[in-house]
Order: sequence, then structure tokens, then C-alpha cells
Amino acid sequence: MSSSIALKRAGKSQAAVAMVASQRGRIMMDQVRRLITTQLNSLAQRRVELRAEITASLQYNTVLGLGASMASFVIICFSIVVAASSLSQRAEATTQAELLAETNAMHAHSAVRRATYLSATAQMLQSIDSIKAPAELSHVLPIFMSKLLPNTSGQVYLYGNSRDFLEMKAYWGSKDLGASLLAPSDCWGLRLGKIHHSTPTDLCCEHTDADDSAKTQFCVPMMSQGDVVGLLVVTDITNDSALIDQDIVATLAEQLALAINNVLLRDSLRQQSTIDPLTGLYNRRYFDETLRRELIRAQRSQTSCSVIMIDLDHFKRINDTYGHDAGDLVLENVSRKIVGCVRASDVVCRYGGEELVVVLPDCTVEAAAVCAEKIRQSLAEISIHHLGQHISGITASFGISSCPSHGERNDEILKAADRALYIAKNNGRDQVLIAEPYGEKVVVLSSRARST
Repeated sequence: MSSSIALKRAGKSQAAVAMVASQRGRIMMDQVRRLITTQLNSLAQRRVELRAEITASLQYNTVLGLGASMASFVIICFSIVVAASSLSQRAEATTQAELLAETNAMHAHSAVRRATYLSATAQMLQSIDSIKAPAELSHVLPIFMSKLLPNTSGQVYLYGNSRDFLEMKAYWGSKDLGASLLAPSDCWGLRLGKIHHSTPTDLCCEHTDADDSAKTQFCVPMMSQGDVVGLLVVTDITNDSALIDQDIVATLAEQLALAINNVLLRDSLRQQSTIDPLTGLYNRRYFDETLRRELIRAQRSQTSCSVIMIDLDHFKRINDTYGHDAGDLVLENVSRKIVGCVRASDVVCRYGGEELVVVLPDCTVEAAAVCAEKIRQSLAEISIHHLGQHISGITASFGISSCPSHGERNDEILKAADRALYIAKNNGRDQVLIAEPYGEKVVVLSSRARST
């Protein structure tokens, strides 16, 4: 086109017409058009391919994003679950640790209480094992029972010799909550032969006070070797029965029964070995131990200790005339008279047969003679009626010796008193004589009209 225009401008019209008539321009335009069309088709194809690639990429990325989102969601959910589980486990572990700590604390507290209980129980049993007489239970038991059973009041009853009643031997808390004496029929625990737990709505024992009936009470028979020794009564003063462990009360009653029974057995053996069964006075064995002890004490404190030997006059005649039962009655009455005339610190013993002896600590021979005269005069007051017979006119002879006037050993004191007694017998009986101190004559202090 440009070539034909150029030729036209150059004045070569014929050449320009010929060029146009040859359609070369059209052919070239067609070629150009085809090329453009081919290029456009190629570009369109490429655009379609690119669009497909982009769509596929978008779809992949979308799927990948969704997958990643799902994976992230799953991971987040799993993390939350793991975290929650971990927190739950930690909370549970914390709870378990707290429960374990509380349990350990309870066990530790229980162990401390048990150790305290066992220690107090051991001390109580050791103290009971060390007492000399049942009367000391009233001093020992209250101290330990108030420790072993806090917030309680109670009593310990023991059977009397006749076993028809029980006597209160010890109490802790308020004494007014228990009777001093009770019959076995007054207690449901003794009736049933087992521990009795009474509340205001249950069977209440007759030995329970009216004010005490509103409280929880345990009555536990104390049994040892198959026999009922006594009764343990425990009363809750707080009106909270949960504070009292029934098993502890029952165990404590068993331990007390064994310990107290040992005390009673020891006391019975002691009485059998030191007490004369007829007169109730101490026997010769106890006299020998007492005199030896008192003489040592007198020498250490530089004081006097006197001995009075007593022999009933014509005792064989009483046995032959009235019988041995009457003689036993005379000995019993004479023993009571002598005990009534001496001090509480003096010791009256049956030396053997119709012979009696009195140990007077911290007593001069003169004071002992006054005491012997008092005894001699009191014997005249004895009047016994036995099997329709009247026995009176009881007399006795007395020999007195003293430490250090007549010696410092048992045998020296006894021999001196026995010599004085022998002389009193030979001089007509019914008189008080002081032994001669180392060769001096025996002094006859008193006598009364008598018949030999």
C-alpha cells in the first residue's frame, strides 16, 4: 500500500495502478491477517491453558489450604484435649495429693493419739502394779483415766468380800454422777454380763442419777479369769457419744480388770502372810520385820522404840472350861481392846497362842507403861456370852522393854520384854512390869487384886 502511494506521488501512476491490479497488497494483508489470526488463536489457546493452570492451581491451593486448616483444627483440638486432659490429670493428682496428705495427717494424728494412749496406759498399769494396797487405787486411777478418756466422768466399782454389793473405789470428773454403793441388780451391764451403752432413749441403770440419765453412759463389767472383779462406768459430759470409742472403753476395762485383780491377789497374799486370820492382827512374821525396821529408825533418829509383850492369864483354863470357840472369842475381844487403846502408828501383833505384842515407835518406856496400864484396865471391861455361858474377868500380864535402854537388836529387846513378862507371871499375873535395864531390878508398875 505504501509502495503504490509512493509511486503515485512520484508520478508513476501506471506503475502504481499495475501494482494495485496485481493484488499483492491484498495477498500480503491476507497473510498478515492470517498471521494475526494464528497469533490470536495461539494467544487464546495459551490464555485458556493459563486459565486452566490457574484454576487447577487455585483448586490445589484451596484443597491444600482446606487440608492445612483441617490439620490445624485437628492439631488445635488435639492440643486442647491434651491440655484439658493434662489439666484434669493435674487437678486429679492435686486432689489425690491433698487427700493423701489429709489421710497421712489423720494417720499421723491417730498414731500420736495411739502412742499417747499406749504410753498413758502403760504408765497407769505400771503405777497400779506398784501400789501396795487397793485403797491407793483412789489416788492412781483418776490421774490416768482423765487422760485416757477426756471429756468424760466415771467411776470404778469393786465387789466387796460378800459380793452382794459393789463399792466405789475411784472416780474422775464429778463424784455426784455415781452412787457410792450399788447392788449388782442396779446395773444392766452386770445383769447382761457385757458392755451396756445407755442413752436417754435406752435402758438406764438404776445407779444413774436423774440428771445423768440425759447423757450417754457405758457400763462395762471388769472380768478377769472368768470372774467379774468390778464395774467401769464412763459418762460422756459433752453429750457427744461420738467422742467415746466403745472399743477403747472395753479394752481399758479388760486391762483394768487384770491389773486390779493382781492388786487384790497381792493384797490377799499379803494379808494371808502377815495377818492373823483369827484376830485380824499382824502375825509374828510381820512383827519381826516391823520391829527390825523401827529399831533402825530409832537409832538413826536417836529416839526411843518400845515393845509391850502381853500374855493372857489362865487362857488354858478358859479353853478347858468354856471350849476353844470361847477361847477364840476371848482372843478376838482382847485384840479389839488393845487396838482401841494404842495409837494409829503403833503395831499390834499376835506373837503366838495367847501371846500378843505391841510395837510403839517414838515412845519411851514410861509412855509404853502408861499405854500398857490402859490396856490392862480395859480388859476388865470384856464380857462375853457364849452358848448360855458368861465369860468375864479377863486379865493379862505385861512385860515392857525399850530401845536403847534394853538393847538395840531385836533379840535383845524381845528377851528383855519376855523376862519382864515371865517375872510378872511369877509375881501373880495381872500386872505391868518394865524390864530391868542391864542388871537392875524389874519395876512392878501396877497390879490389881487377883487369885492365883
